[in-house]
Amino acid sequence: MITVVGLHDMKKQLDKQKLKPILLELERVNRDFQFGVSVEDTLEKFKERNSYEEVQQFIDGTLITKSKGGNLTEVIENITSMITDKINVQQEIKLATAQKKMEAKMKIDYYGRRQTKVKGKQHCS
Repeated sequence: MITVVGLHDMKKQLDKQKLKPILLELERVNRDFQFGVSVEDTLEKFKERNSYEEVQQFIDGTLITKSKGGNLTEVIENITSMITDKINVQQEIKLATAQKKMEAKMKIDYYGRRQTKVKGKQHCS
C-alpha cells in the first residue's frame, strides 16, 4: 500500500490547489484500494478516466516501477514533487500575468486621467 501513501500526499497538494475533479478521482482510487481492487486495475481505470498529463505520468511511472521492481516510494515522491513544482510554476505565471495586467490598467487609467486634465486646461485658456 505504498501507492496509497503517495496518493495521499498528492491528494493534500491537489486539495491546496483546489483541483476538485482530481481530488474526487483520488478518493475513488483510495476507495477501490480499500475494497481490495488491485493496484494495477485501479490505476489503469483511473488513467482511462483522466486526460491530465500529470495523471498519466504518475500512473505510468507507478505501474512501470511496480512491474520492474524499482523503488516505488522514491518514484512516487519524485513524480509528486515534479507535479507540485509544475503547479507552483503555473501559479507563479498566473500571478505575474495578473500583476502585469493590473499595472497596465493602472497606467492606462493614470495617463487617461492626465490626458483629460491636460485637454481640460487647454480648453480653459
